[in-house]
Amino acid sequence: MVQPKTIGIIGLGSAGMRHAKNLLAMGHTVWGYDPNSSALVLFNELGGKPLAKMWGNERTFDGIVIASPTKSHLGHLKTTTHWKRPVLVEKPIADEVDWDIDLRQVMVGCNLRFHACVKKAKEWIKGGSIGDLICGSFTVFQFNDKYTESCILNWGAHECDLALYFLGPATVTGATGSHDWANILCLHEYGVPSIIHCEYRTPIERRVFSIMGTKGNIDVDLVRRDSYLSRGGDGDQIFKADDSFDENYKDEMQAFIDLIDGKPVPHAATGQDGLNCLELILEAKKMAGIA
Repeated sequence: MVQPKTIGIIGLGSAGMRHAKNLLAMGHTVWGYDPNSSALVLFNELGGKPLAKMWGNERTFDGIVIASPTKSHLGHLKTTTHWKRPVLVEKPIADEVDWDIDLRQVMVGCNLRFHACVKKAKEWIKGGSIGDLICGSFTVFQFNDKYTESCILNWGAHECDLALYFLGPATVTGATGSHDWANILCLHEYGVPSIIHCEYRTPIERRVFSIMGTKGNIDVDLVRRDSYLSRGGDGDQIFKADDSFDENYKDEMQAFIDLIDGKPVPHAATGQDGLNCLELILEAKKMAGIA
């Protein structure tokens, strides 16, 4: 049986509050800080323990969750990693590269890795179902009238992570876009190309990816939670996930608890994964002239 943990959360916006609810439901003690007093009131009503200041109780924490605005991630990482506690930082890991940080106990909040269709696609690829990789495409359409961060740094961070997760390390060969949309061309190891598209402007949500190989193709709809393995005959498979995004967040938090306990977390994005993804995003932003 897992021993209850004491977790500190920095930032109690939508992401931080969701993590708090999941941790509390799992039976853990949760302390939280946010400069917004109304967020602290709501957090207290949920059963959390509000902090009047950001630091001072860190020695009692088994782990830290960073859910502050992206521009604050780097500063918070520099502070929390010095405490030698496991850290879960929301994606993207930061908005600039300035690394003097030990990332060995850092996990990045790429919750889509816990989606059953993503796990199934990884299983098919590792099992050789589509042969050698040829190319991939990763697309997200989600309307935004809330976030001030550019789409490539917000929604696109998940798609960039998935591209690297499935196809391996990459360099950016082309990029175009604006605050609201972006197209990124990548070349992964062994000469495998991919295209990543992210979009703020459409009212119809769509999140899909396709990976082509020498023996077949994988097509995944993350919103409908469908996966298709096409091999041109009897080898075709259809996989319908029975999980939900809420469950994916819970699985992500359980993985963080496993990290605290020193257990393997095979599906989680590591701190190094987060850094690799951020470097790809920043190179694409620079190439596309996106502020």
